[in-house]
Amino acid sequence: MLLELLQLLPEKTGDTGPIIALIGAVFGAALWIAGVKVSRPLVTLVTVLLGATIGMQLPKWFGWQISGAGPAVGGAVVLGVSGFVLHRMWVGIALGLVLSLWCAFAMWLTMRNGASWSWPECSESSTCFTYLQEMWAGVPGNIARILPYAAAVLMVSAIASCIIWPKLTTVAAWSAIGMTMCIGLTTAAIAMSHAEWLDRAPQRTWVQLASLAGLLFVGAAVQWKISPKARAVNPSPSKTDADKQKD
Repeated sequence: MLLELLQLLPEKTGDTGPIIALIGAVFGAALWIAGVKVSRPLVTLVTVLLGATIGMQLPKWFGWQISGAGPAVGGAVVLGVSGFVLHRMWVGIALGLVLSLWCAFAMWLTMRNGASWSWPECSESSTCFTYLQEMWAGVPGNIARILPYAAAVLMVSAIASCIIWPKLTTVAAWSAIGMTMCIGLTTAAIAMSHAEWLDRAPQRTWVQLASLAGLLFVGAAVQWKISPKARAVNPSPSKTDADKQKD
């Protein structure tokens, strides 16, 4: 399974590729073990950055003859407020995205029928939307037909679970996000710098899957332990004995 993951890496990563991957892996390890502690501030920060990025691109997408600074500020405010107020919903969306990524990788392993993956060339005229279109065009047809429906089901299920079981889903979401970043980027960094080290890793798929499941459980257990406890609603104060005597 690790070898299949390595085949999806870009061919040209540069000298800074392993360093960036290691930094991301360390950040992922922190989220894996303690992401629940910074869940709301981190979600708010990410939604602010997402809103600013989308707002900056709106004039280009719709042909508006205005600067992107105004829409960027508006998008940052709107999505940032939604990230703080609708924290559970965004955590569910994040969990749905991670589950969709796992589903896509599993489908690639089992349904690609010998197809290989190559990253599209990124030119100066390329936009994020056109680059994603080129990436989707490289997905095998049998996967492209099923993956959108599977991803939609996983997304709806993740959002629904975040409403029904908010604490459990938040813990599971950050454990899954952190573990995915840590394992994926660590493997990528080793492959880009010392590929021979990967020969020492267990090669059997079931061993790798069991190890990932164990890491996921450990991260969720630790975060469940350190997660803030729900505040109990204080009942209305009862009358003291002195007050009862006065009555």
